[in-house]
Amino acid sequence: MNVVLFLIGLVFLGFGIFQFLKSKKLVSNGVTSTAKIIEIRQKKSQTQDDEGYTTTSYSYAPVFEFETKNGEKYTVESKHGFANKNKFRVGESVEIIYLEEKPQDACIKKFGSLWSLPIILILVGIMLVVASFVS
Repeated sequence: MNVVLFLIGLVFLGFGIFQFLKSKKLVSNGVTSTAKIIEIRQKKSQTQDDEGYTTTSYSYAPVFEFETKNGEKYTVESKHGFANKNKFRVGESVEIIYLEEKPQDACIKKFGSLWSLPIILILVGIMLVVASFVS
Protein backbone atom coordinates (compact mmCIF):
# COMPACT_ATOMS: atom_id res chain seq x y z
CA MET A 1 0.00 0.00 0.00
CA ASN A 2 1.25 3.46 -0.92
CA VAL A 3 0.58 5.53 2.22
CA VAL A 4 1.29 8.92 0.59
CA LEU A 5 -1.19 8.24 -2.23
CA PHE A 6 -3.74 7.03 0.31
CA LEU A 7 -3.40 10.20 2.44
CA ILE A 8 -3.62 12.48 -0.60
CA GLY A 9 -6.74 10.58 -1.66
CA LEU A 10 -8.27 11.10 1.79
CA VAL A 11 -7.56 14.85 1.56
CA PHE A 12 -9.34 15.01 -1.82
CA LEU A 13 -12.25 13.01 -0.40
CA GLY A 14 -12.45 15.32 2.61
CA PHE A 15 -12.52 18.48 0.50
CA GLY A 16 -15.01 16.85 -1.87
CA ILE A 17 -17.36 15.91 0.94
CA PHE A 18 -17.03 19.42 2.41
CA GLN A 19 -17.93 20.98 -0.97
CA PHE A 20 -20.79 18.50 -1.40
CA LEU A 21 -22.27 19.44 1.99
CA LYS A 22 -21.84 23.13 1.19
CA SER A 23 -23.75 22.73 -2.10
CA LYS A 24 -26.38 20.57 -0.42
CA LYS A 25 -26.95 23.28 2.22
CA LEU A 26 -27.26 25.91 -0.49
CA VAL A 27 -29.81 23.86 -2.44
CA SER A 28 -31.77 22.90 0.71
CA ASN A 29 -31.81 26.28 2.46
CA GLY A 30 -31.12 28.75 -0.34
CA VAL A 31 -33.34 31.45 -1.74
CA THR A 32 -33.94 31.22 -5.46
CA SER A 33 -34.16 34.47 -7.39
CA THR A 34 -33.59 35.94 -10.82
CA ALA A 35 -30.50 37.95 -11.71
CA LYS A 36 -29.42 39.89 -14.77
CA ILE A 37 -26.05 39.27 -16.44
CA ILE A 38 -24.28 42.63 -16.61
CA GLU A 39 -20.82 41.55 -17.78
CA ILE A 40 -18.80 38.54 -18.93
CA ARG A 41 -15.26 38.58 -17.52
CA GLN A 42 -12.51 36.73 -19.32
CA LYS A 43 -10.06 34.88 -17.10
CA LYS A 44 -6.64 33.93 -18.43
CA SER A 45 -4.81 30.89 -17.10
CA GLN A 46 -1.29 29.84 -18.05
CA THR A 47 0.51 26.60 -17.29
CA GLN A 48 4.04 25.59 -18.11
CA ASP A 49 5.17 22.03 -18.75
CA ASP A 50 8.51 20.45 -17.83
CA GLU A 51 10.04 21.47 -21.16
CA GLY A 52 9.15 25.14 -20.68
CA TYR A 53 6.21 25.29 -23.08
CA THR A 54 3.42 27.57 -21.94
CA THR A 55 -0.22 26.80 -22.56
CA THR A 56 -2.77 29.58 -22.24
CA SER A 57 -6.44 28.91 -21.69
CA TYR A 58 -9.41 31.15 -21.07
CA SER A 59 -12.61 30.84 -19.10
CA TYR A 60 -15.50 33.24 -18.89
CA ALA A 61 -17.23 34.21 -15.66
CA PRO A 62 -20.61 35.92 -15.81
CA VAL A 63 -21.15 38.87 -13.49
CA PHE A 64 -24.74 39.20 -12.38
CA GLU A 65 -26.81 41.68 -10.45
CA PHE A 66 -29.80 40.90 -8.27
CA GLU A 67 -31.95 42.20 -5.45
CA THR A 68 -32.61 40.25 -2.24
CA LYS A 69 -36.05 39.83 -0.70
CA ASN A 70 -35.40 42.82 1.58
CA GLY A 71 -34.38 45.10 -1.31
CA GLU A 72 -30.58 45.01 -1.05
CA LYS A 73 -28.75 45.01 -4.40
CA TYR A 74 -25.74 42.77 -5.03
CA THR A 75 -23.32 42.35 -7.89
CA VAL A 76 -21.56 38.96 -7.92
CA GLU A 77 -18.97 37.42 -10.20
CA SER A 78 -19.61 33.72 -10.69
CA LYS A 79 -16.98 31.56 -9.01
CA HIS A 80 -17.59 29.02 -11.76
CA GLY A 81 -15.94 29.93 -15.06
CA PHE A 82 -17.19 28.53 -18.35
CA ALA A 83 -15.11 27.52 -21.37
CA ASN A 84 -17.75 28.74 -23.79
CA LYS A 85 -17.85 32.54 -23.78
CA ASN A 86 -21.30 32.44 -25.37
CA LYS A 87 -22.82 30.37 -22.54
CA PHE A 88 -24.33 33.58 -21.15
CA ARG A 89 -25.10 36.93 -22.73
CA VAL A 90 -25.10 40.40 -21.21
CA GLY A 91 -28.70 41.37 -20.46
CA GLU A 92 -29.83 37.75 -20.07
CA SER A 93 -31.80 36.75 -16.96
CA VAL A 94 -30.58 33.73 -15.01
CA GLU A 95 -31.87 31.82 -12.03
CA ILE A 96 -29.59 32.11 -8.99
CA ILE A 97 -29.54 30.69 -5.49
CA TYR A 98 -28.08 32.17 -2.31
CA LEU A 99 -28.20 31.82 1.44
CA GLU A 100 -30.01 34.73 3.10
CA GLU A 101 -27.06 35.31 5.43
CA LYS A 102 -24.57 35.32 2.51
CA PRO A 103 -26.14 36.86 -0.62
CA GLN A 104 -22.65 37.92 -1.77
CA ASP A 105 -21.93 34.20 -2.38
CA ALA A 106 -24.84 33.75 -4.77
CA CYS A 107 -24.44 31.07 -7.43
CA ILE A 108 -26.05 30.54 -10.82
CA LYS A 109 -28.49 27.69 -10.32
CA LYS A 110 -27.05 25.19 -12.81
CA PHE A 111 -25.94 21.63 -12.13
CA GLY A 112 -22.31 22.30 -13.11
CA SER A 113 -22.01 25.40 -10.93
CA LEU A 114 -23.35 23.59 -7.89
CA TRP A 115 -22.04 20.05 -8.20
CA SER A 116 -19.02 19.79 -10.56
CA LEU A 117 -16.35 20.63 -7.96
CA PRO A 118 -17.58 18.18 -5.29
CA ILE A 119 -18.04 15.41 -7.85
CA ILE A 120 -14.55 15.89 -9.31
CA LEU A 121 -12.87 16.04 -5.89
CA ILE A 122 -14.67 12.93 -4.64
CA LEU A 123 -13.91 10.95 -7.80
CA VAL A 124 -10.22 11.92 -7.73
CA GLY A 125 -10.09 11.01 -4.04
CA ILE A 126 -11.64 7.60 -4.68
CA MET A 127 -9.24 6.94 -7.57
CA LEU A 128 -6.21 7.88 -5.45
CA VAL A 129 -7.33 5.72 -2.51
CA VAL A 130 -7.92 2.75 -4.84
CA ALA A 131 -4.57 3.39 -6.60
CA SER A 132 -2.80 3.41 -3.23
CA PHE A 133 -3.82 -0.23 -2.73
CA VAL A 134 -2.92 -1.28 -6.28
CA SER A 135 0.55 0.24 -6.40
